Amino acid sequence: MAVGEAGCASVHGANRLGSNSLIDLVVFGRAAAIRAGQILTPGGHNPTLNQVSIDSAFDRFDGLRNAAGGTPTAELRLEMQRTMQADAAVFRTSKTLAEGVKNMGDIAGKLDDLHVTDRSLIWNTDLMETLELTNLMPNALATITGAEARHESRGAHAHEDFAERDDENWRTHTIAHIEGKDVALTYRPVVLDPLTTEADGGIELGKIAPKVRTF
Repeated sequence: MAVGEAGCASVHGANRLGSNSLIDLVVFGRAAAIRAGQILTPGGHNPTLNQVSIDSAFDRFDGLRNAAGGTPTAELRLEMQRTMQADAAVFRTSKTLAEGVKNMGDIAGKLDDLHVTDRSLIWNTDLMETLELTNLMPNALATITGAEARHESRGAHAHEDFAERDDENWRTHTIAHIEGKDVALTYRPVVLDPLTTEADGGIELGKIAPKVRTF
């Protein structure tokens, strides 16, 4: 029941920049509250948690808190940032993307060599930034690897070697499977038909033809 920038959809489009926060909260916040009222019991007990998952989370937490490698978190984060800015900027080429995929793989390979200086459990910004980095890294890998494989231009993906949008081959969702620094891509078809019909008690919506985004 996530709303706002934490949600996967917005009022005006399926991305976090699709609308402002107020209308997002008014529309989806209300819908989430109504749904919560339907499925939750006031004063009810929380379900029993999966102990294996809890142990895994604490193992990750303590492993990073006590990381004693040779690479400071801030240093590796800066490497990741500069590589993404240089090789996966808004305007991209096959050459820069291919170089970026290799560079990001090398950078991600250093995650096991992180060094965290602060071991405390109170206001530990060093640990917090390290946890953030381990979440950012797979996103960076997925972004640059998916972009390198997509031979077209679409939305914010402006590929200078493939300047036209290619709906026949690339009207599809990219799914990245990440293990360490290795990325495997699969694809999922885009849903083209409306999900609500008059037969469902909803409003029959006609298909909206795809249109090239121009600036």
